[in-house]
Amino acid sequence: NNLSLEGSAAFLHHSRIDSNITTGIILGLSLTQIPLDSASLTSGFLKGAEVTNETAATPSLSFTFVYKKVSIVVGTGVDILFGGTAKDDNWRYTGQLWVGAGIGITLFSQSTTSSSSSPSTSLATGVKNMQ
Repeated sequence: NNLSLEGSAAFLHHSRIDSNITTGIILGLSLTQIPLDSASLTSGFLKGAEVTNETAATPSLSFTFVYKKVSIVVGTGVDILFGGTAKDDNWRYTGQLWVGAGIGITLFSQSTTSSSSSPSTSLATGVKNMQ
């Protein structure tokens, strides 16, 4: 029951000063199933309750900095449950802001022999962008 679906869109800017530098903003949205039980609910609510799975959405906003083949990403988001039940309203993490960070290294690169107006794939960030 750990299935998640995520989509993201990146807006990247290639530096005119140093062609090795790219910066960008990534907007994301993920949908997943969250198990709700007495451990994940606020204290005193439904002690010993059976585990139920509820759908949650997580919108996120991340900033990325890429230098040559190394990417650094810092992001934030919020988790929102969609059940509308008393359990959902008492989930510990509903509406709480989270922060995440990551480092990526491009292991494989494509040769670029095309013109500057054609699309390319950035393997470090996993997004499609225009150069």
